[in-house]
Amino acid sequence: MTSRIEKISLEWFLTEPALFMVMCSHNIVANTGMNSSMRSGQRRIEYNPMLCKDMTDEMLRDHLKAECIRILLKHPYSRQPAGCSPQAIVAGSNCVVSDSYRKWTIRLDSPRDYKLERGECFEFYAKAIEKLLRKAKQKQAAEEENKQKSSKVRIPKKVKECAERGDIDSAQLWKEDELAVAEINQMIDTLAFNKHWGNISANMIDSIIASTKVKIDYRRVLRLFRTEVISSKRRLTRMRPSRRFGFDYMGSVHQLTSRLLIAVDTSDSVSNDMLSDFFGIVNRFFKYGIETIDVVMFDTEINGETISLKKAMKDGLKIIGRGGTDFQCVIDYAAQSKTRYQGLIILTDGDAPTPTLPPFFRVPILWALIKNRHSNHKLKETGRLCYIQNI
Repeated sequence: MTSRIEKISLEWFLTEPALFMVMCSHNIVANTGMNSSMRSGQRRIEYNPMLCKDMTDEMLRDHLKAECIRILLKHPYSRQPAGCSPQAIVAGSNCVVSDSYRKWTIRLDSPRDYKLERGECFEFYAKAIEKLLRKAKQKQAAEEENKQKSSKVRIPKKVKECAERGDIDSAQLWKEDELAVAEINQMIDTLAFNKHWGNISANMIDSIIASTKVKIDYRRVLRLFRTEVISSKRRLTRMRPSRRFGFDYMGSVHQLTSRLLIAVDTSDSVSNDMLSDFFGIVNRFFKYGIETIDVVMFDTEINGETISLKKAMKDGLKIIGRGGTDFQCVIDYAAQSKTRYQGLIILTDGDAPTPTLPPFFRVPILWALIKNRHSNHKLKETGRLCYIQNI
C-alpha cells in the first residue's frame, strides 16, 4: 500500500503540483484502528490498509485528493463549528471538497444530498446538516411515541445515512493549530504566485485563496494566555470586615499581582515598527491585573539590561545583537531570575531549536511567532502558539 501511495505522489509531482506540496508537508501513516479509509490532521495523512487494499488506483488517488484539498482548505486545523456533531462536521467538509473536481470515483457528501445550495463554506454546511440531523432525531422520537409516521417534517434521505455513518473518526485528528494554518497559507501563496494548481477547479482555487484572507485572531490567544497567568494574593485588612464575624475580625482582599516577562528575538525579522505595535497590544491586554511587565532582548544570549514595558514604549527599544538565535538562554533567564514571573511571551521568527525546560519550570509560555517559513512547529510542546502577521 505504501508503494502505491508513493507512486501516486510521484505522478502528482508533474500533474498536480498543489497536491504534491501537501503530500510532502504531511507524514503518511498507516492506522488499522480507525473506521474511515483515510483521514488527515495533526500534520499527517492516515490510511487504513485493510480498507484501502481492495481499492482501485483511481479510488485510492481520489481519497488522497480529498484529504489534500481538505488540508488546503485548512478544515483539520481551523476552529470547528460550535455545537456540531462529528457526523455533521465530516459531511460539511465533504460538501465543500466534492466541488473541487468534476468527477469522483468515491462517494462524497454533496450539497445536493441535503437540498443545500452549492458554493457555501464548511461552517455553513456543518451547521445546516446538524440542524437536519436534529430534526430527523426529533421526527424519529415523535414517530416512536405516536407509533405512526409523521408527514409534517420532510427530511432528505441522505440525513439518515449521515446519522448512521461509521466514518465519524475522520475528524478525530482535527484540532485548531494556528501555526499549521499559517504554514499552509504560505504554501497557498506560493501556489497562487506560480499558478501551479494542476486540475483543481477554478471555483475551488478561489475558495482556497480566499481562505488565506481570514486573519488569525492572536488577540483571542492573548486573552486566553492572560487568564492563565493572572494570579492573586490574599491580604488581611480591617477596611473590609469579615462576612461571618463582622468588625471583630479582619476580612481579606485579593490583589492581582502577576509579573510578566517579554523576550524579544533581535534577529532581522523583528522590525522596530513591529515591536512598537506588539508592545501596544500587550500593554492593552495586560494593563490591569499585572504588577510588572519586563522586557529583555536576546539572540544566543540575553543582551543588555531588563527594562520595563512602559520605558520600552516611551523611549523605544535599541536593538542589541542581530546574531543567531538560541531560546535556551531565555528559558534559563526566566528560571534563574530573582523575580518570579507568572508568564513569559517570546516574540520571535521561530527559527531555532526547541529549548529544554528545566525540571519544575512552571512559567506559562506564549510563543508570538512572526511569519516565517522556517518557524519551528515543535515549540508548541513547550507552550501556546500565536502567529502574528501584519499587526
